[in-house]
Amino acid sequence: MSWTYRVFRDNQGRYSIREVFYNRDKKIINYSKAPVAVVGTSVQELMQLVEWFREAFDLPVLSLEEVDNEIAT
Repeated sequence: MSWTYRVFRDNQGRYSIREVFYNRDKKIINYSKAPVAVVGTSVQELMQLVEWFREAFDLPVLSLEEVDNEIAT
């Protein structure tokens, strides 16, 4: 299993960043139900989180509804 941060859009048009979990075939198997927050135990950890969040913008935006349907099938 692997994971990454991804940008999501909900059915009200709001955007958030969430953790997404993938199986070995890179299929989404789950995601964090609550958006993630930028909190770290050091400045370096905070900088790493911000970088990972920035990388999420290089990937397509995911729809919460579509991902829920994909996971259910």
